[in-house]
Amino acid sequence: MIDLKIPRQAVYSSFKEKPGACPRCSGELVNKYQSYAVTTRRGKRVSDSFIIGGKFGWFCKSCPTVVLNRDEIAKMFSFQKSGWDVGSEYIVLGIVDLDAIPVSKRNLPIGDPNNPLRLIEFREIARPAKSAKHPK
Repeated sequence: MIDLKIPRQAVYSSFKEKPGACPRCSGELVNKYQSYAVTTRRGKRVSDSFIIGGKFGWFCKSCPTVVLNRDEIAKMFSFQKSGWDVGSEYIVLGIVDLDAIPVSKRNLPIGDPNNPLRLIEFREIARPAKSAKHPK
């Protein structure tokens, strides 16, 4: 069983079906659906931040690493609504711990002052081989 509540190092990669072995320890990677906090920027200015859910994270069974599929993340940006200020570059900040939200606060928006974002931040962000940009 993979403990998704521990801080992890994020590694960005592009691949079609499976990423192969863990780039840090050569351990087995397992694909899991999660909710992620993402922030975008345009140049030096931060634009929108939001939560996206998907199966683009592959978690190592042996070490605290997650391999994020850049191609799958980029697809998520095609679902933008008019008026959103989504920048051309992005970073995945970490996993949103939805289970940590008390039952009494699940009716409140995430990020509300009475229901702060519960984020399992990635400890370090490994720089991708290519810049993490999404297509327009």
